[in-house]
Amino acid sequence: GTLQVRPAREIAASSLGVGMECLDRRMYLPEKTYGHLAALGVKWARVQTGWSRCETSQGVHDFAWLDEVVDAIRAVGVQPWFNVGYGNQLYTPDAPDVSAVGWTPTANRQAREGWVRFVSALAQHFRGRVQHWEIWNEPNIKMFWQPFSPSPEGYMDLVKLTAPAIRAGIPDAILVGGGLAGMPTDFLTGCLERGLAKE
Repeated sequence: GTLQVRPAREIAASSLGVGMECLDRRMYLPEKTYGHLAALGVKWARVQTGWSRCETSQGVHDFAWLDEVVDAIRAVGVQPWFNVGYGNQLYTPDAPDVSAVGWTPTANRQAREGWVRFVSALAQHFRGRVQHWEIWNEPNIKMFWQPFSPSPEGYMDLVKLTAPAIRAGIPDAILVGGGLAGMPTDFLTGCLERGLAKE
């Protein structure tokens, strides 16, 4: 059979969305997806921001590629939400690739300071266009929590570093935390016990 759908612009609200991950790593051309996205009938798109793509020289943030994605998504009636994540070889030189996928910015003081500058600039730049912000991607698995072992304490350190930087630019931002791989209730409970829901 066939499924009859309405375009996103005809739908007032929905909890359905799609993932537009890996744009930070240039794995596909987003412009090829917008027509399909418009017709799909979803209202949300998860967009990974990619610190390493936005800051290729220390202290210089270029959001032009992300502007194009955000504006195109919004133009077809879909609301982007940001997943802020991944490292930057400028600050975590041990990362084996330029995208520093999974490398937490809590590894050293320089990375922490660079991360806060990046997130602050991102929030200021996208204020009024992006309301929902997810902090990190699957921090409970080793692949996405380099060079450390995943732990609620480690993730909450990152949340407490990141949340104020977002809220400084967007005081009414809706923050999403604990986007975990699988159903690790012990990890989530540990985060909640350390104040995840209060950030």
